[in-house]
Amino acid sequence: MTTTTSPPPEFNVLESLLSSDIFVPSIPGSIEETGIAATAIEALVMKYLLQLGARSGRNIAQRICLPFRILEELLYPHNSQHCI
Repeated sequence: MTTTTSPPPEFNVLESLLSSDIFVPSIPGSIEETGIAATAIEALVMKYLLQLGARSGRNIAQRICLPFRILEELLYPHNSQHCI
């Protein structure tokens, strides 16, 4: 009994990366748009600071992959109930 195997389909990584069919999520503009509870974001910030000590707000935002303006909403609430 002989079996034949077909060659694997060609997959061009570069072509797939440069394709316009790639999903790119929109950047959230507020805490609500992230879909993440403010308390969960606060917990991420606290865990990060407990591990590494004092860091700038921009550094923290970059590390937890959120725009600084969202972290700023938590750090400097303007008539809001969110606090760190």
